[in-house]
Formats: sequence, C-alpha cells, structure tokens
Amino acid sequence: MTENNDKEEYKIGIDIIKHYSNMENTQLYVYVVLMGAAVAFIFMENTQTDTFLKKCKVGAFLISLCFYIMQESHIYIINHYLKRVSQIENKLGYEGFSKMFGYPKYRFTPGKWALRILYILFTFFWLYIIIINPDYS
Repeated sequence: MTENNDKEEYKIGIDIIKHYSNMENTQLYVYVVLMGAAVAFIFMENTQTDTFLKKCKVGAFLISLCFYIMQESHIYIINHYLKRVSQIENKLGYEGFSKMFGYPKYRFTPGKWALRILYILFTFFWLYIIIINPDYS
C-alpha cells in the first residue's frame, strides 16, 4: 500500500473507533433508562398481576443479556481497529494508539471492564429475581 492509502485507512479506522465508542455511550444511556423504568415498574406497590410482573422480570433479564452481548461485540470491533490503526501508525511514524496503555493487546481498559461488570451484575440480578427469589417485588 502507498502512504496515501495508509493514511486513508488510518482515518477510516479512527472514524470506526469513534463511531463504536459513541455507540457504547448511547447504549449505556438507553440501558440506564430501561433498567430504571424496569426497577421502578416492577418494585412498585402491588398494582400489577403476578404473571405480568414475571414477564417484566424476564424481559428485563433479556434486555440486560442483549446489552451485554452488544457491549462485547463493540469491544471486539474497537479492539480490532485499535490493533489495525496501531499497525498503520508504525508505518506512518505516528504514536497515538501504539503508545496507548495495553498496546498491542488492549485487553485491560478500565472503562470497558466497568461496563462489562455493570451489564453482568444486572443480568445476574434479574436472573436471581426470576429463579432464586421469584416473590421478590
């Protein structure tokens, strides 16, 4: 590849990283709203039937599981492009990502692990509410 192609691929890689990082933030906002609504709705005074509450709890569990899976796919995509951008940086003489903490594997980033833990905790919380303690509401 020529240097111009490398610069273009570098720019596209950075744009993809930004896109998925912004998507993670938006996903977190939506998740917090959904979980807040689920907690408020499910743990209100007994205004709903038991069957309906059970369905809501299962729905909250599935939402948590889906958001966790989306988070993992975002991490995979971002890490892929971080590695690729770092490789291109070496050719171009840049040092932005290749000097970043965790290079070249990018396994431990505290922000990513914090989101993983959040989604996992809520997923297990709903699983606990559904299976271990179904009368908890």
